[in-house]
Amino acid sequence: MTVGVCGFPRCGSTMVMKMLDAGGVAPVAGTSLVSYELDHLDSFLQLPVDALRGRSVKLLDFALWQGVGTWPVTDWSFIWIRRARGEQARSQQKFHRWALPHLRPVPSTSSLKRSYDRDEPVALSHLRRLGDVCVLAFEEILTGPSTAARDLKAFLGAEHPNFDAHAAAAVVIDRDPACAPDMAFEEALSL
Repeated sequence: MTVGVCGFPRCGSTMVMKMLDAGGVAPVAGTSLVSYELDHLDSFLQLPVDALRGRSVKLLDFALWQGVGTWPVTDWSFIWIRRARGEQARSQQKFHRWALPHLRPVPSTSSLKRSYDRDEPVALSHLRRLGDVCVLAFEEILTGPSTAARDLKAFLGAEHPNFDAHAAAAVVIDRDPACAPDMAFEEALSL
C-alpha cells in the first residue's frame, strides 16, 4: 500500500506525514524530512512502483491538476485532511505573503473558501477511483492525537500491522487550531 496524504495547502499535511513517519510508514525517498514534500512533485510520477510500496507521499491537492490516470499504478490509500475553511484560508494567505511575496494579489479569504468547497468533492472523487480514502479533521487531530493515531492505525490495517499509534500521537504539537498570527512554526522547522 502507498499512502497519499492529501488536502488543500495549510491543512495539516506535514503533521500527518510526521505522524505516519513516527508510526512506521516512512516517506518516499527524496522527501524533505522538514516539510515532507518532494522537491519536485512531478518526479513522483516517475517513481518506480517498488519505491512507492509501503511508503507515504505528500500530494496535497495534486489530484486536481494532475490527472489520476497518469499516476504510478500501485495499491493506493489516501488520507484527506480537512481544516476549518476560514482558518485554512487565512493560513494560506499568510503563507503566500511569507513564502511568495512577489505573487500578487493574494487570494481573498472568501475566494479560497469557495474554491475549497467547490474542489473538495472533485478531488475526493479522483482519489476514490484509485483507492480507499480516510478523511481526518485538522482540529480533531490536535484535540485528540491518540484517537487520530488509532484511526490511522485502523485505516492502515493489515498493510502496516506494526504501526505505532503511540509514537504517531506523540509527535502532534499541542497548539490552538486557529491560524497562528505569524510563521514561527514554519521558521522553527527550517532551522
